Amino acid sequence: MPPHILIVGGADTGRAPMAVALLQRLLTGSQLHWYVSSAGVVGHDDSPAETEARDAMQALGLDISNHQARFFTDDLAASATALITVDSGTARVIRMRYPEYAPRIMSLGELAGRQRDIPDPFRMPLAAWIGYAREIEQMLQTGLDRLIALVNGDTAPNQTPARTESPVSNPLQVNQTNGTSVDSILPTNELPQPTRAREEIVERCERLLTLMIDIPALIAWNNARQQLANELRALESVGNMPDEPKQSYVALLQTALTTPAHPTGEQLNLLRTAFRRLNTAIDQSALNALSDDLRNWPAP
Repeated sequence: MPPHILIVGGADTGRAPMAVALLQRLLTGSQLHWYVSSAGVVGHDDSPAETEARDAMQALGLDISNHQARFFTDDLAASATALITVDSGTARVIRMRYPEYAPRIMSLGELAGRQRDIPDPFRMPLAAWIGYAREIEQMLQTGLDRLIALVNGDTAPNQTPARTESPVSNPLQVNQTNGTSVDSILPTNELPQPTRAREEIVERCERLLTLMIDIPALIAWNNARQQLANELRALESVGNMPDEPKQSYVALLQTALTTPAHPTGEQLNLLRTAFRRLNTAIDQSALNALSDDLRNWPAP
């Protein structure tokens, strides 16, 4: 079997299928006969690529009109020789969920040796899609040697290997700086709890979602999701607890908010529950639960 390169995005309808087409062309030109495919952490089976993504690829001489999105699954993770994510947030999500595969996971920025994420161009003009597509192509070209090394099982040149995280059930159990059990320092009922600033952010989000559930016509979804996205950005910098995968959890929620389709009452309830979980320490099971919950989330 040839090496399998899996590009992982959000909904698998924009950056991910563009990266697949661009990488396939690069590999063909380099006489590398690898299999390249894509999936999304909130992907929707059989959804087509965004119109702008198709048009951008056409402008670059590529055709992705037959692309069909799919959800990122355990089987896909296991089958991939290398997992390349469209941004660092998605890389964090995948590493936290699959610590055993961490050495084969890189974001596009890491692959190119840059501290750079390609923004999601959803709802941007076609010129932005083309510009980001060209940047993705450049990053793939720059990172080809790293990708070859990754496929060969070598440490990629000039790339620090991703730290493999222990799949403990409680992320507060181990202090990574010295290996000391937090439980040996603090009684169970005195483990670190979210700060008041974090609780206030969660409360505001809960109130907003409750209003949308109780009075559906009161608040436009576009306004609500913008406010929720702003709250999530504020949340990233407050109330972090030892070894908590909060950033990965927040990245998943941010991806969910990219959809323009107004969520149903059931989906709003799901969102409210997901925000409410942030009132306590996020652990691996909470991260996995959110990923599963978002499997059928409305496509962007």
